[in-house]
Amino acid sequence: RPVSRPGGNVSVFVRGLDLALWRLDATAGTPGAWTSLGGILTSAPEPVAIGGSGMAVFVRGADRALWYRRWNGVVWSGWTSLKGVLASAPAAVSAAPNRIDVVTLDDEGHVIHRGFDGTAWSDWHDLGGALQGELAIVANGPTRIDILGRGVDGDLWHMARNGSVWADWTPLEGRLSSPPAAARDATGLHVYARGGDGAIAYRA
Repeated sequence: RPVSRPGGNVSVFVRGLDLALWRLDATAGTPGAWTSLGGILTSAPEPVAIGGSGMAVFVRGADRALWYRRWNGVVWSGWTSLKGVLASAPAAVSAAPNRIDVVTLDDEGHVIHRGFDGTAWSDWHDLGGALQGELAIVANGPTRIDILGRGVDGDLWHMARNGSVWADWTPLEGRLSSPPAAARDATGLHVYARGGDGAIAYRA
């Protein structure tokens, strides 16, 4: 998965055949060599730019906990565990410099969340829901994030946080056959998924 940072810097992260995290610097016209960052991944990696030259990469480890490494613009940190018992790959977003929100599913299909406020990580917080598969998380300015997922009923479900207040889960229908992907632009929030007929379904 790619992540873009200020100045046009682009990095691509994948899980290798050895289950380790691998990175490619794709900034130049001719990409450099793949570099191993180690670890044992049981999910796709989830990179996120966190302001300036910094970035972090989140994965589910062999112990099903959330693990991450962080780049400060010069060197990588070691692997750090944020614990938890993850039933899906993590999804992460940075709504403001040096702030991070990470969500995933637990074994009950509930969305669980940890946040970094620039100084410390919060504890795991159960946001409820009844979902399956991977989640999508999108930031809109420094105080709002949107979470979208495929419910166990197959519909698209949505939850938002404004400031510190979480809204209730809202069904958006759809009968999806894949997890959603989402992005924001100047016109609003755009959500894509595979519909029940195999075609791409879209809502905004």
